[in-house]
Amino acid sequence: MSPRILSIALLLLSGCLCVRSFAGNGRLVRRRFPCCTEVSSADIGSKVIGDVYRKQSSSSRCPEAIIFCTRGGSVCVDPQAEWAKKRKLEQHLLNTRVHRNTHALLSRLSVVTANMTKA
Repeated sequence: MSPRILSIALLLLSGCLCVRSFAGNGRLVRRRFPCCTEVSSADIGSKVIGDVYRKQSSSSRCPEAIIFCTRGGSVCVDPQAEWAKKRKLEQHLLNTRVHRNTHALLSRLSVVTANMTKA
């Protein structure tokens, strides 16, 4: 067997072994964000930046949390905190209103565009 073919075979075999060892039980597990290990019920509403938050489901080492972004970094908040519930509701209403207004505007725009093409 030529050294070139042997090298290619060894390279492929080592690649397969590496993939198998990373896959573990046959699937790759990826976690996009580290989980919060503690939550706060303190009202940090005035420090929250932007209108986006993440929900963290509880697991063996991660409590249920809402994660808000502040200038100082991410803050993990108790989802039962009253201010957090209010903030989530306000954000939901804002997103619904923006979606509805955008939909209405696009509908009107399509009517105007259709009338322009007919003329």
